[in-house]
Amino acid sequence: AGILDSVRLVEADPDADPDALLGWDIRTAKVDDGYVVCALPQDRWEMSNLKLATDRPVKRIVNLIAQKEVPVKDFKLDYGANLILVELED
Repeated sequence: AGILDSVRLVEADPDADPDALLGWDIRTAKVDDGYVVCALPQDRWEMSNLKLATDRPVKRIVNLIAQKEVPVKDFKLDYGANLILVELED
């Protein structure tokens, strides 16, 4: 997995917060149903303004920690452990 994965977290507003990704440990893995994204704050004292970026439209997002589906328009990271499944449309 790398910075150009089909599913990734990016700065929501790079001009306002160019360091939004600093202090986050973010990992992405391809799985059968889509992509699993893990994001953990590391030495970060305030929340970053990050957004989900994808190569194709998002079909579904599931918060694997809370075990519930999240509407795509309502997706945001929590300050703490984040583990999400992102399914993309074909």
